[in-house]
Amino acid sequence: MHKYSLTALVLTLLVGAVYTVSAIAAPLKTETPSSVSKPDKAAYYNRLPSDIVLGADDASVVMVEYSSLSCPHCAHFQKDIFPEIKENYIDTGKVLFIHRDFPLDEPALRGAMLAHCAGNDRYYTFIKVLFDKQDSWAYQKNYLEILSNIAKLGGISSEKFDACMQDKALEHAIVEGKFTAANIMDITSTPSFFINGAKYSGANNYPTFSKIIDDALANSAKEEK
Repeated sequence: MHKYSLTALVLTLLVGAVYTVSAIAAPLKTETPSSVSKPDKAAYYNRLPSDIVLGADDASVVMVEYSSLSCPHCAHFQKDIFPEIKENYIDTGKVLFIHRDFPLDEPALRGAMLAHCAGNDRYYTFIKVLFDKQDSWAYQKNYLEILSNIAKLGGISSEKFDACMQDKALEHAIVEGKFTAANIMDITSTPSFFINGAKYSGANNYPTFSKIIDDALANSAKEEK
């Protein structure tokens, strides 16, 4: 067992996921969350205090993605669909984008922790790199060693990486966030998206997302009149 493995009970992965964990990936282990509350669901459709966001704060469309760094469908969205969404909607101030961690296994949890330890300014850069290089680390037995090397390339020393992996507060925050999201948002697959509160699951394709976003923009414009 590697030195970062957790010793608490193994969580049952959510059923019906678009992506199921490969046999080589370590199952996600953690302590049972201290509390899984059920606050106002509507709040989760919008920006939460803990969110790291992309786009204009006053954008009329809020797009929330729940994904796992070990999920190939999530990687497909990040590599093949998200760049066009960013260029055409986020960078133009039309969409506020929020990525939220929903790790399906321990490698995904450790990857999410690394992205957070990189800092808010580099969070999305690390998310992109980890999805781009998913095949090289997420399904490997020595994924921690590979993550450490990725961290070094991103300017994070071995000492800082070790401290990040041992950060229990961060670990619990991510896992509790997953449990709370599953409880409140009824998430059973990754990636799952909420666009102005409407739920969409699966990767789909850019034309599909473009139509959904355009419709949401049109509806927002009508409501403002």
